[in-house]
Amino acid sequence: MILRRTYRQLFFKYAFLLLSFGALYFQSRGLLGIWDENAHTWTNVPDPSSWLNENRNRGPYSIHSVATIEGRNSLTARHSSNEKYNAIESLLPTDQGFGACLIMKDDNHWLIEWIAYHYHVLPLKHLIVLRDPRSLTPSQHIFDRWNQTYLEIEEWQDSRVTPISVYERGTKKKKTDLQYHLTRQRFFYSKCLKHLKQEQTVQWVLLTDTDEFVRVNSLLYPLSASVLQQRGHVSAFLAQRKVQDPCLQMPRIQVSSIRASESSINDQGKIDSWKRAESIEGLNASDFLTYQWLVHNNQAMSAGKSTMYLPTLKTNDIPSLADSVHRIVSSVCPEHSESLLNSTRSYLSVMHYLGTYEQFSYRTDPRDYDAKDAERAQKQFENIKSTSVKSRVDTWYHRGRKPAASTLDVGMTHWLPGLVETVGLYEVKKLLENVGVLESIPVETSQHSKSKQQPEIDVEEEVFSACLLTKDDNHWLIEWLAYHYYVFKLRRLTVVRDPTSRTSIEAILDRWKDRMSISVWNDEQFVPSWILQKHKTRGISDTLLHRYRQQFFYSSCMKDFKQRDRSWLALVDTDEILRPNPYVLTAPIDLKVEGIGLTLLEEQQKKRAMRAEDGPLKCIHVPRLQIVSTEANASTVSSDIPLGLNGSDFLTTRWLYHNNREISMGNNLDGKSVFNLQWLDESAIPKRAANAHYIIPGVCPETSGDRLDHPDSWLLIHHYLGSLEQFVSRDDPRNSIEGRPKRDASLWRQTGQSPAADTFDDSLRSWLTGFVESVGYVDAKRLLAGVGQVEELSPMTA
Repeated sequence: MILRRTYRQLFFKYAFLLLSFGALYFQSRGLLGIWDENAHTWTNVPDPSSWLNENRNRGPYSIHSVATIEGRNSLTARHSSNEKYNAIESLLPTDQGFGACLIMKDDNHWLIEWIAYHYHVLPLKHLIVLRDPRSLTPSQHIFDRWNQTYLEIEEWQDSRVTPISVYERGTKKKKTDLQYHLTRQRFFYSKCLKHLKQEQTVQWVLLTDTDEFVRVNSLLYPLSASVLQQRGHVSAFLAQRKVQDPCLQMPRIQVSSIRASESSINDQGKIDSWKRAESIEGLNASDFLTYQWLVHNNQAMSAGKSTMYLPTLKTNDIPSLADSVHRIVSSVCPEHSESLLNSTRSYLSVMHYLGTYEQFSYRTDPRDYDAKDAERAQKQFENIKSTSVKSRVDTWYHRGRKPAASTLDVGMTHWLPGLVETVGLYEVKKLLENVGVLESIPVETSQHSKSKQQPEIDVEEEVFSACLLTKDDNHWLIEWLAYHYYVFKLRRLTVVRDPTSRTSIEAILDRWKDRMSISVWNDEQFVPSWILQKHKTRGISDTLLHRYRQQFFYSSCMKDFKQRDRSWLALVDTDEILRPNPYVLTAPIDLKVEGIGLTLLEEQQKKRAMRAEDGPLKCIHVPRLQIVSTEANASTVSSDIPLGLNGSDFLTTRWLYHNNREISMGNNLDGKSVFNLQWLDESAIPKRAANAHYIIPGVCPETSGDRLDHPDSWLLIHHYLGSLEQFVSRDDPRNSIEGRPKRDASLWRQTGQSPAADTFDDSLRSWLTGFVESVGYVDAKRLLAGVGQVEELSPMTA
């Protein structure tokens, strides 16, 4: 026995040495082999050194076993739970397929892509749809497109799902739409599961929504592009892994509402790839959720969704009422945890899309009308400083940006070429007709229109007005008046000249008396007398009086315009130029078109008023961009300037650089406001504005430097410093504030150069040509006389 054991030990010792030397020999001779478990053959690697260097830091293979790695003999280099996976390069097809239980309501624009995507990647073989009883758009025409495919589609009615007793008891207990909706979901998921279990036509059942797309969890199991194009690769992956869990809990990843083309993540190769659909004739990448929205934060949402494996799911385990919409059968579905996304049992994940704001807000949502949900939404976003969650637009905006996205992911963009290859381009174009396109819903049929109807907007009577404080800035005032007169059709203006001003504004305002209604006020008309008296006795500083003047003027001016007409009203300064916001309005805006700014406001307001859950805006928060003190080159400044005018005299043609960041000075100290007085009750206007940046709390949105691309920020302000001579030409009452930088050359350089500006923006220039053409050359020269020129100040009086 001892001798036999000794021989055995010697045999294995020499065998090990032989294999080791053999591996080194084959490696040195360039004969490295990889064992392909699927084909059961060896594949030679022609350049072992390069291959080993490329794979030195990679974990062992999940599909291929490597014969020789770094001089070690390993016939079965398997993955372990704490090792990183390599991209899976191939999968064997399987005859397994998916069913799905889907509840939908007025989201055909997403349904078209949802069906096509899952038909290809799962593959989806049996779809059961429950249409919400309050849905206003039928989907049968979409289902009919799939009649000649391998997909079976059933549409169930609510009467088949929700017991009548639920509504009878609910009426007595005054249940909300949200409570009915959640109960309907749970009954449907249970009955749909049991039905598919009994049918035995599919192995897996997916339980998600039309804004949720399932994929193999790319954080743990990355697939190559060729595999991602393969039909049925999800089933093939699960089969190859021999996954038979009765319930897979899938973590959800919130996809950002920032478009791939607008992402700040610097990965041009991936940004270019988002347009892949445009290379397929007749298809547009911007119509697809999976192609337009590629940015996310790689973090799991608070609750996941479920996929059930019917062969191991016992019928008796399926409750008559699903335990929850996120965890259908609690006895077999794992509990959700923050680490679910990185769990090796999380074979699948769900990409949760918001789409465009128009898509997101297109359908009514029972959660918008439930009081408990308002508390839920507030808690959900309580980590966002000073943000009011009051409407769906805020929900869309903040959910799509918090926490900040860090990953540009093109893994969802490979399915479409695969589908074209499988069924043909002609068939794909037919199946995807009107993908991403919103259908028309008659407003009068909306279930909420009766309780929340809005009167029609009288567009013909819309005008633009402004309340303006000035002090020794005629060089800017001249351009400010002409620009807003032309771009926004400014026709009514109330001006207050600071009593310490050393220049007169009367001559400039007189030029406009035939084109604009202008009122000039003084402090006595709106500042309480006790404040003025206290200032005379030095009980109130110049700085504090300036602040009081702003607050009382804005309130008094608003009330005056409210009593006189229903006007758009801007509260901005002479160094602030309003413009349509390019971060929100993606269509190009030509400022050469007279009144384009006002037209845009009316169009956006009309769209918003049509949405019962939002209604028209009363207060638009207008974020500001700091235009820096870096001057554009001479040829650019003089480009396309009308004859007889000098581009260096205009803020909008000389100073063209900014840093692409919203000016933020603290909570509710960011931008300025534009009101639509038509929708604002006079009683809501306070006697004194809260501050120049946040006029009416509760009416104007709270801000903390995060509104630059908010869907309701239809306008944007370019905040100019101008030349050094212009910047320091006037005194600033805030110079006396201890610790605050004085308005001098140092502040001009500091504000105008930090942070460094890297964005060139010459999009305002065209207004000047349009203005000259509109009013005529002679009148334009008269109205613009002295623009940009700093006047000599008169001596200060005591």
